[in-house]
Amino acid sequence: MNPDRSTSARRDSAHPKPNCFLYGVGPAVRALERTIGHIAPTEIPVLLIGESGTGKEYIAMEIHYRSGQRNDAFLKFDGRKVVGQSSPAWLSEHRVDSASSGTIFFDEIGQLAPTSQDQLLSSLTKQRVQVSARSKRFRLISATARSLEDDVRDGRFHEGLYYTINGVCLVVPSLRNRSEDIPVLVDLFLKKYAALARRSVSSLSASTMDLLVRYAWPGNVRQLESVVRDRKSNH
Repeated sequence: MNPDRSTSARRDSAHPKPNCFLYGVGPAVRALERTIGHIAPTEIPVLLIGESGTGKEYIAMEIHYRSGQRNDAFLKFDGRKVVGQSSPAWLSEHRVDSASSGTIFFDEIGQLAPTSQDQLLSSLTKQRVQVSARSKRFRLISATARSLEDDVRDGRFHEGLYYTINGVCLVVPSLRNRSEDIPVLVDLFLKKYAALARRSVSSLSASTMDLLVRYAWPGNVRQLESVVRDRKSNH
């Protein structure tokens, strides 16, 4: 594999404060927050399932930050960059076997071609044995917008790889299913971009907020932030 190094290199795992993708008052995001608190200190593999714009990468970073490996590498691998390729050299390129510990984040792993899935499973199995023998650890977090269970059933995703990455499955809720969080997110973004622009914080009319709450938000939290940012830049 030859992923884009600009998105796959070692990253600063500094905690994003606040993490807007886990920001809210509703039961869905609070339940997700509690579950993250329980699993973050462990080494169990995590599979994040959610629509585009729900912040799967930032949730992966949150898990990494809350783990005992927060000061170690956070490595991102983007499955969308290698569609149709079958040489999973990414792990060896980034010398995972020589890293003392850290987190590997496989984004959109469901986009991998079948040949890549086979070789990735083989590579992960080999690396795990090597790392275990050296008493070194890395944590696997994967993300997808697809139903991997359906893909496994239909033969599009390797069953063995699915069970390797799916120690705990977290479903990241869409924004339309947590509409009670929209007002607090809007307030967060208004304050954020007012501070960046060195302007006073403005508020929205009740009618405008009602429109935002009732909108379906196909782009989820990322789309909502973009709308607020554009509004601030035009005022």
